[in-house]
Amino acid sequence: MNLKKALLLGALAYIVSYIITNGIAFLLGTEGMLYAISAVVITIVILVLFTLQYFKKVRPGVREGFLFGLVAGIVGIVIDTIIRLATLASLDNLINPAFYGAVVMVIAVSVIIGFVKGRTKT
Repeated sequence: MNLKKALLLGALAYIVSYIITNGIAFLLGTEGMLYAISAVVITIVILVLFTLQYFKKVRPGVREGFLFGLVAGIVGIVIDTIIRLATLASLDNLINPAFYGAVVMVIAVSVIIGFVKGRTKT
């Protein structure tokens, strides 16, 4: 596990996903279910790209994918909490099951990428 790289790429993945998702929501006026679906799709695409970047110098596998996903998920929780505290927004997301579902999704996507990359020997 390359913790420094995982922390950096996890933070970048969250920030890029946050900016793109909220930028699209602002420009198109999406909200509710449309916002949620677009956020999931955007997050998955961004996460796949950053997970592939992580595996450029780290040997891919399920364990590494899990560890990267776990670090990225924790980094996401921390950054989201900091943003909400800085903007005086509600911290209700910390008790929302969907928020933790997103963290599980981050871990699952990273594990899948680690599994696939580990089997393809590239």
